[in-house]
Amino acid sequence: MNRRILFVILVFIINACKVQQEYGKYSDSSDQKKQHKADSCLSITISSNDLSEDLSPLSTGNDELLFLLYSESDSNNSLELLIDKSFIFDSVIHKFNIIKNININSDLILFLIEVDTKENSIQIEPVIRAYHSEISKAAEQGNATKISEYLGDNDLLGTYSFHKKEIAQKKIVNFNGINLFDSYEYQIEFELKMQL
Repeated sequence: MNRRILFVILVFIINACKVQQEYGKYSDSSDQKKQHKADSCLSITISSNDLSEDLSPLSTGNDELLFLLYSESDSNNSLELLIDKSFIFDSVIHKFNIIKNININSDLILFLIEVDTKENSIQIEPVIRAYHSEISKAAEQGNATKISEYLGDNDLLGTYSFHKKEIAQKKIVNFNGINLFDSYEYQIEFELKMQL
């Protein structure tokens, strides 16, 4: 009987050591960005002053939005996804907050998309990441046809690039306009707080 208890305890200790070793391997192999504690807290507030779905008599009265925030690589024009959040704004809910611990070492680019299809961020985000330059250029030119080549029936409400130094102070970005018969107005407020 005592041998069985001793055997069970020994097996438990061996398994605990294996788990500790595997955890150590995982920690050791993670990249440096994940090893360093984020030194800043980014607070983002997205407010709706005019829902883009409120002019159409057939609309649900809701705006299903996708907010994507990336850091831009200086060397190869690639993006690293920092924030991927979906929201539903309606006649009652006009504001959402996001808080993210983050290290900002490069410029940032954001995309605000109204999702009008059954697609979700899993389908939309890779397209934005792969074609962000083309989509941003089409947005600057007001070329909705070109944007729809990438996003289909989903609407790009706005995109904005800013230098990493801009985010050190409170930053407000406004997107407004009209898509077909629907007007929209969104305000996105960024505030970076240093952690102690």
